[in-house]
Amino acid sequence: MQASIVKWLNKPLDLLENNKDRWILIITTGVFSILFLNLYNPFNVSNWHSIESIPLFLILSSYGIIGIFILSISQFLIRPLFGIKNFKIKSFILWFICEVMILGFVMFLIYGDKGLQGYDLLMEILRSLKYTFLVIALPYVAVLYYLHSSRQKQKFFQVDKSEKNIIKILDENQNVRIAIEPDKLLFIKNADNYVEIFYTNIEGISKELVRTSLKRLESELSDFKIRRCHRSYMVNIKNVSLSKKTRKGLNLELRIENAPLIPVSKNYAPDILNEL
Repeated sequence: MQASIVKWLNKPLDLLENNKDRWILIITTGVFSILFLNLYNPFNVSNWHSIESIPLFLILSSYGIIGIFILSISQFLIRPLFGIKNFKIKSFILWFICEVMILGFVMFLIYGDKGLQGYDLLMEILRSLKYTFLVIALPYVAVLYYLHSSRQKQKFFQVDKSEKNIIKILDENQNVRIAIEPDKLLFIKNADNYVEIFYTNIEGISKELVRTSLKRLESELSDFKIRRCHRSYMVNIKNVSLSKKTRKGLNLELRIENAPLIPVSKNYAPDILNEL
């Protein structure tokens, strides 16, 4: 058990590596803090400060605003200063604890009763740290879970060299419905709440019906040469042998015998021709 925990703590944490994810964490934590404190008044918040002249709404809102400021400094100034690009889980937990301590101490310096001494002063500081942790821990963990889930979902559609670059197409419940080599996928056609996946096999051209949308597949298959060409079609650029312009518009001819012509709408034509 202990060995498993140690192994888990030493795992790399592949989150918050880019600026977008860091801003999601910072803004979400700040906004949640402002709304949560003002709407629910948790943890006996009326006793959090000793400045009676300032409205409670402003003080509680300042927790979120100051939190955004402190976390921004932590993620965008202090991390580069120490040259930290990637965390292990154990070092990230330590970093989070440091963020809580800094933010909690700043809150004490601004709103705490600094006239206290000895044990009372220590309790005042610890109370500030406790409330800071209780407020930011939930949104902090929620954002990390969201980023982790998004990362796992993306991995379904990344090129996997060990599987010969297999494309995995998931349905609306995130179950793999079809796994296929990129060169064998011909085109995808919209069918109301479903899509039809056309591909080649030993029998010729086959079709698989999957409950998902072209809009979702357009994003999920962006790593491959499969492009939206019409409001009802996506096409595998690698299997296009000829583009033909007629009075009705642009059509694509596929390399496979008996494959239908794929229409290209005016909006998508420039991008498709550029890909070809």
